[in-house]
Amino acid sequence: MAQALAYSRCMRNHGISDFPDPSGSGGDIRFSAHGGPNSDLNPTNPQYQAARQACRSLLPGGMAAAHQSAQKIAEETKLATCMRSHGYPEFPDPNGQGAFDFSGIDRSAPAFQSALNTCEAASGFSGPLPVEQGSGGKR
Repeated sequence: MAQALAYSRCMRNHGISDFPDPSGSGGDIRFSAHGGPNSDLNPTNPQYQAARQACRSLLPGGMAAAHQSAQKIAEETKLATCMRSHGYPEFPDPNGQGAFDFSGIDRSAPAFQSALNTCEAASGFSGPLPVEQGSGGKR
């Protein structure tokens, strides 16, 4: 935990003021990062990339996956913001696990697929959209 806390402090010392302290205990330590539109947690931000590079030696073994997860959630948040600006104002932000609640959204609609292709390219997001269990949305 001390090493994960040192990593968080390092990220903040390098200008990523939104970077959270770790939570959990034992082998289950994680960072709960929720980067919104004005967050400095955007993994494509040059300052974020520089901080990550400067602090990587402090990242505890096994934490790389959690760090990548925080990056994935930041990409998903950027994707959601883009989708809202491309005709889907009801498009949700991802939950804490990076899944979306698509209740009431027809993901098979051609307009949705077109907006999704545009926003995936703009956000750096790749891969299938993780769906929050029980909210599959219209198919």
